Amino acid sequence: MPPSLPMWARASRHVGEQRQQSQPHKAIHGLFSGYAIPDPNSLVSAASPDTVAGQLRVWLKLRDVFLYRLRAPPVRVLGNEDWRSLLTLETHQPTATQETKSRERRKNMQDLLTKCLVESNMQGSVNLSNLSAAPTCWRDQNIRIDASNLSPRIIQPILLELCEIGFRQDLLAVDR
Repeated sequence: MPPSLPMWARASRHVGEQRQQSQPHKAIHGLFSGYAIPDPNSLVSAASPDTVAGQLRVWLKLRDVFLYRLRAPPVRVLGNEDWRSLLTLETHQPTATQETKSRERRKNMQDLLTKCLVESNMQGSVNLSNLSAAPTCWRDQNIRIDASNLSPRIIQPILLELCEIGFRQDLLAVDR
């Protein structure tokens, strides 16, 4: 195996020194580390199949918005907590006492998505009020995703696309 580039070796050591697995992503030398799209592993590693299905549904329902914002750099990256909040909007069923907090959270996520579009000099806004009624589409077909039909045949192509897009975004970020 050829020797590694000294700059890459230093950067690799530095990343390992700066962050432990249990810590959230933080700015390293002024750069925010986050995700342009959700981490595929976080979509499928939820404890319950209902949560996994819900996150996949929300990703597919909002996929066009998320991909649209990638078209014009700079792309605002989001931390795991923001992605989790976005992707669990549909599965979170608030009680009567949580209704106000849930409405506020939905409004914050709606504002965040609209802000992402504005920061990318793009037109449009996002309305999440009828998210549960929106169709779940994959490859121009309406599909049903719930805990009872989470098969690799459905999940793998979605995750593969997320991995490919994430890889491209990582390359673009390194190039800037």
